[in-house]
Amino acid sequence: MGLKEAARAAICYIEDKVVGDDVGLTLEEIEWSDRARTWLVTVGVRRGAPGTGTVLGTGEDRAGTVYKLVRVRADGQVVSVENR
Repeated sequence: MGLKEAARAAICYIEDKVVGDDVGLTLEEIEWSDRARTWLVTVGVRRGAPGTGTVLGTGEDRAGTVYKLVRVRADGQVVSVENR
C-alpha cells in the first residue's frame, strides 16, 4: 500500500464515522513508520459553518477543527484513531 492508498483509507474511514453536511475533512500529514509498519495519517475534521475564524495571517479557516491521527496498516486496515 502506497501513500495515496493510505490517505484514501484514512479519509474514507473518518467519513464513515462522521455524519453531517457541515463537516469538512482535510489531509494534514502523512508519514510511514518503519518500526510499526503503519501509515500515520492526520486528518482535520471541521464542523460548523466556514468563516467563524481564521489562522492569523493566512486567511485559512481553522476554527472548530479537530485532528485525528489514523493508523493504517500496510494491508489497508485502519487499526486505530486518536485525537491529536
